[in-house]
Amino acid sequence: MLITLINNSDTVKIACLAQLINTIAPIMTEPQGRSWVQTIYYPFLYTSVNGRGTALKAELDTPTYACSVGDAVPYVDCAAVLSEDGKEVILFIVNKNLEEDIRCKTCLSGLSCDSVIEWVILSGFAPDDVNTAERAGVRPKRHKGAIVTERVISFTLPKASWNMLRLRLR
Repeated sequence: MLITLINNSDTVKIACLAQLINTIAPIMTEPQGRSWVQTIYYPFLYTSVNGRGTALKAELDTPTYACSVGDAVPYVDCAAVLSEDGKEVILFIVNKNLEEDIRCKTCLSGLSCDSVIEWVILSGFAPDDVNTAERAGVRPKRHKGAIVTERVISFTLPKASWNMLRLRLR
């Protein structure tokens, strides 16, 4: 949903998170008791903090799969944002393939990348895993392995993963 909102920010001016009070809220609580964050909390957190600036057009060449909504649904979804100060490009990327990692190359047209500031990832758990008051098994991790040249960043998206890459520009 967040990637779709960024990629359509030229027409979407405001959006609400209806789940704030439902059974899948990002933050759960017990009456007079504990609280914990659900798995969906982290993409909202990182996108809210780092997804501010100018939405960029992300063009993808990705493997596809067939399902009820279409014959060629992309395995990879991506949104790109140029930070407000113009010093970073932030990529939000989802690999929907449940069985295979996907190798990626990102080309930055008209921009030069210096390095990866951080790569935050949610992966390595079953799609139906949940966090509870007793166990918070789904949490973000720092990830490494992106190779940076001036205009191309190469990396491998783990299967069934949500990713945020912050790239420092020259």
